[in-house]
Order: sequence, then structure tokens, then C-alpha cells
Amino acid sequence: MEAGTKKLKVVSRLNSDNLELQFSDTGKGISREKIKNIFDPLVTSKVYGPGLGLTFALKIIQDHKGTISVESEEGSGTTFTIRFPVTSS
Repeated sequence: MEAGTKKLKVVSRLNSDNLELQFSDTGKGISREKIKNIFDPLVTSKVYGPGLGLTFALKIIQDHKGTISVESEEGSGTTFTIRFPVTSS
């Protein structure tokens, strides 16, 4: 998120099928063109860093049988939703 008022909303939900974690910010958003490749290695909008953070996050989430999705609107912010299956012991 850039300068100014910054808000990050974190929501968790649990139901019989999955645990859902949702992270929403009030940043500048991500264009549709960039969002297509957001989880690809070496993709970054920053001037520093290798562009592997979301690639590693995706791999870890998938290793735990989860999914991650992203929704964004330029000028309004971005929401990442992570879902993990719930198994009974």
C-alpha cells in the first residue's frame, strides 16, 4: 500500500468443508494484465526482490491441499483468499 491511510482487513471463516483466510487491502490494486501472472516466478512490480514471494506462497498452500485466489480492482485494493480443506480427526 502506498502513502496515506492504509487499511488491511483479515477475515477467517471455518465451515465443515474448509478454513478460509481472506486478506484485503486498500492499496492501488493490480491491473488485469498483471494479475494473470501474479503467481509466476520472477514476476514483480518492485525494484527490489526476486519476485518469488507469491510463487513460494502458492507452493506451500498447494502442499497443504489448499488454494489461493486473488481479486483486485485498480484504485480500490486487492483481496487474497486462501482455502484449506478441513479434515476430521
